[in-house]
Amino acid sequence: MRRWGLAAAACLALAALATGLTLANPFGQPDPNEQPGTTASTKADGFVLQAYAATSNTLLEPGEDGTVVFSRDMGYSASSDYYDQDGCYTGCLFGVQGDGIVGVQASTSRGQLYRYTYEEFKVGDEPEKWREALSWDPTRRGRGAYYGAYDNVQPARTDSSQGSDDPDSVVQVRLAKKLGSTIDVDMAPGTSGDYYFGLWTNDPYETGRDPGEAAIDLFDGETLTVTVEFEDGSTATKVIALHAADMKAAWTDSGMGSAQGWEVLPETADRNALQEGESYVHTLYGVVTDENDGPFPGSLEQANELEDAPEPPAALSSEPSAIPEKDQDGNDFALQASNVLDSQGKALLAEANQTFERGNGTTYCADGNGTFEITNVHAKRLAQLPEGVSVLDTNVVKYGDLAYFNKCQREERGFAVTEDGRIEGAYAFVAVSMDVANTDDAQAFKNTSQFSKLVLRNEDGRCLILNAPLLYSDWWGHDRASEGFETRTALAAGEKRRMTQVFAAPAGCLHDSGLLFVVYDSFTSVPQNENYHAFAIGGLG
Repeated sequence: MRRWGLAAAACLALAALATGLTLANPFGQPDPNEQPGTTASTKADGFVLQAYAATSNTLLEPGEDGTVVFSRDMGYSASSDYYDQDGCYTGCLFGVQGDGIVGVQASTSRGQLYRYTYEEFKVGDEPEKWREALSWDPTRRGRGAYYGAYDNVQPARTDSSQGSDDPDSVVQVRLAKKLGSTIDVDMAPGTSGDYYFGLWTNDPYETGRDPGEAAIDLFDGETLTVTVEFEDGSTATKVIALHAADMKAAWTDSGMGSAQGWEVLPETADRNALQEGESYVHTLYGVVTDENDGPFPGSLEQANELEDAPEPPAALSSEPSAIPEKDQDGNDFALQASNVLDSQGKALLAEANQTFERGNGTTYCADGNGTFEITNVHAKRLAQLPEGVSVLDTNVVKYGDLAYFNKCQREERGFAVTEDGRIEGAYAFVAVSMDVANTDDAQAFKNTSQFSKLVLRNEDGRCLILNAPLLYSDWWGHDRASEGFETRTALAAGEKRRMTQVFAAPAGCLHDSGLLFVVYDSFTSVPQNENYHAFAIGGLG
């Protein structure tokens, strides 16, 4: 048999937790079309297939007739955005228990099997590891110093009274690595309790449904076949028919050694007739339809075919280069030509806790404070970041590294930035410089990340918002050690300061004479002709 190759350190010894929930059969009589296995004493009596509850780190004992109710780790909720690529890790986990087991083979008639492990540690002991787990999503698969070898990574708190950044908080990181539709796993005698496997699929499901719940129904009527090998070379096999059902569930948050989540109870539920305080989980249960002393009945030639490397990262969807600007009624916004400012025009921006009178009435804003005057606006096209600005001074650091930033930008917008700060692809840098003055008689703060955008005004006045992310502002306070940005900048009373912002913008739009640099109050971003502060910057070539 081939050995599954992830590091054993990631797999905690859970066999001691095997005193789980004893299930009477909650489903009445078995399906008459599903014939139970022989009642004669067989080697198959020497092992038990058990569901594993990740939320409580316990094994759940099967019913007297071998019925297995799968607890479902709801942490592995499927995303409709990434379902085709990432699928659904159902959280329906199982393991095998028995004396002298040295290997397990298994197959599923739908989807694939993955191995589940978890790590538990204090945030203060492993801050970088926890930070990587918190930032994980399917687009990052294959990246990272700690979890790059896994297909799915789910951070979980074990105590809701402690914050996720509390250094004394004990946390879990739940890990999944797909192996294939057939697995063949060696194990040392006495360690079968360290191995848990789950069901995965990305098969199409009914439109409009929650993908996680719909994926459970895809396994209804499918078959799970499990064979174990013992130290003496003998084997035993069980064939399990899978069914979907609503099961009653209770919320668990029991602190150390257990993570928050829904714990499945051994009782079916009618979701339309739940009493106050009752909940349910849509999950799977399995009925043993055959058990024998034979070897694994299928081919092992393709077993563990996915074990050697993580699956490719999920790709982001391509975004349009521009979208229509909409007014408060959802109609296309048209800007009158007379309201377009030249470079020496002036825009007055109100910030939070201030009332500001202008032509369209009184405006209240909810971010920052003070009143600012924007003028002397100039723009230029660049092929490289401004002199003295490195990629680590830009928004790149929020992505963790340049490679991941470029992956996202290529997929969404079609550009990338090189290590020396050059831009490649269908985009160019646009550097916009302006004077910003605090016109109040007290110190005021300006949010420099969310007050501007690039817009293209058509001949009929209709405006299109360019897909032009802000990558850099020379007002950003940047602490490279913490990779954090401070985007609120203080200006003293009457102070005027020059500010430069650098955008990545679709190159094909920059020559247009209708190109605008638009600034807006922190609270009044819904466009009106009276508050749409648009500076003409077109003709950048």
